[in-house]
Amino acid sequence: MIEAQGADAADASSLLLSVRQDSGLYRLTGALPQDVLEDDAGIYIQVNGEICYEAFPCCIETYEGISDTGFAINLSPLRLIPGVDRIGILVETGEGLLRIYEGKVYLH
Repeated sequence: MIEAQGADAADASSLLLSVRQDSGLYRLTGALPQDVLEDDAGIYIQVNGEICYEAFPCCIETYEGISDTGFAINLSPLRLIPGVDRIGILVETGEGLLRIYEGKVYLH
């Protein structure tokens, strides 16, 4: 695993991370920086440094319009407790998985 450093590391606000409760599940969405996302790269969400889930790519609305670097995933309350659990966001690169974020997320 490669840890992002300096300009490649991201914070929650730059990724536009959002968690909302939807039909009993937590829906985590965000937008990745264009420079870290390669064509057909996998996007993974890791909960508490253990279990990894694949997120699906999608377009999301940002402050600047629609972003095609968005991702979303639905997680059960048994797998994620916002404000308590830590998540990691990992992106596939030619060199392996790149961790671009690690921290807590909160309900909006």
